[in-house]
Amino acid sequence: MKKLFSLFTVIMMAVMSLNLNAITAAAEDPTTYFLKYNTEKKDWFYQEGAWDEESDGRERYYMTLEVQDGDYIVVMPSDEHGELKLDFTVGNLTVMPNASVTVYANSIKDCYVCENSFAIINTNVENAWIYENATANFNNDVNYVESYYEDELNITLGVGGKCGRLFIHTDGHTKYDYYSLTGPFVIDKDEFSTDGSYSTTPTAATPAPAAPAAPSTPSTGTSADEYDDVPKTGESSAYLWAFGLAAICFAGSYSLKKRA
Repeated sequence: MKKLFSLFTVIMMAVMSLNLNAITAAAEDPTTYFLKYNTEKKDWFYQEGAWDEESDGRERYYMTLEVQDGDYIVVMPSDEHGELKLDFTVGNLTVMPNASVTVYANSIKDCYVCENSFAIINTNVENAWIYENATANFNNDVNYVESYYEDELNITLGVGGKCGRLFIHTDGHTKYDYYSLTGPFVIDKDEFSTDGSYSTTPTAATPAPAAPAAPSTPSTGTSADEYDDVPKTGESSAYLWAFGLAAICFAGSYSLKKRA
């Protein structure tokens, strides 16, 4: 009987250990790919984590073998406008200052069009931020678009599909705050025009996301709370039962040992 209780103790401790390991397993962080258009080879080359000017990087083909939905893309400036086709869902697209690109993707969660850049985006976008003197044209739907300016509004922005909310503002002043835009609209410097309709009444479906600072260099890190809502692999209450059974078996084994 003592051997039986000891065996149960070992098994339950092992089960508990496995489940504890499963609970501590976190979702994998996204990979950040920096891409630059090579004007001589007429193709995109990439590097991971940051762009090293001492290296040309690797051909984009190799990136397609390992990229996953949710990964980040940073478009570096080059001497020529490039067309970038991404066959996955982009977690974060950053078009760096002075870069010029046309992007195709399955969809984009967060898009940053930095100062003095030019971007044509051909997919649905969840959130977009447009910075000083940038030109951005979104040919599909965008849920949320925001631009902050200091002295005067100097962006060129077009949305060809529907838009949940358009928010253009500066310190202490809101220039445009429109909701449920149904048709194409254009902002050319300081002028807004549309053939569709819109509302000035907030809707519950389009809350403003946390406003980021202008990314002079994109962040590749991940905050501690970013994956709090992501289900962890193997997470369950089974380990609690295993812990309880192990404790019972251990107590029984100890009791038999004292009576032996």
